[in-house]
Amino acid sequence: MRNDENPAEVGQAHERLLGSDAPRALKPARGSPLEGRGRSLERLVLGSATGVWKVSSASATRYFLDLDAGLLLRQPGELSATGPYDGVWVQLLNVSNLQETGVIQVGLRHRYDLDPDPGGPADFRWWVQRTATGIDPAAPEDRPVGRAPDPDEDWHPYLHHRTETSRPSTPPEEGADGRA
Repeated sequence: MRNDENPAEVGQAHERLLGSDAPRALKPARGSPLEGRGRSLERLVLGSATGVWKVSSASATRYFLDLDAGLLLRQPGELSATGPYDGVWVQLLNVSNLQETGVIQVGLRHRYDLDPDPGGPADFRWWVQRTATGIDPAAPEDRPVGRAPDPDEDWHPYLHHRTETSRPSTPPEEGADGRA
């Protein structure tokens, strides 16, 4: 909230966006959204939210969700595993965690179900992110443009980046797509 914004108007705007169950559907993170300058959330209900959101995780990877277009872009961070469709806006089919479907919540891991090539030969895919640490609106200047997928994108290997100090038994930093 900017200093010149009326808190009552901001609250009404959130209620219009989220419907009558706003306090349960989308609640501000402690100490930020309506109380301060940001709009960080602890919980994002995909069925009632709009706009572009950045979901931060315990790794350096970020997930961008364009809820108006139904798209997701995975942006691997330094030392994160990389694979097919990273940096590409792909169709988001579903999001789930161990507690519910269609909700992203700080403190939980989420599975993103995707169709990277709607109507095409590519298989559905999924990504499992590390524990979500933040949900923030993505300012226009922070939104990734994305890239076009390569013609053979579906067959890109997953690469797990390790440092010299990594133990060989260290699990991959990000989830896989469930394919052999």
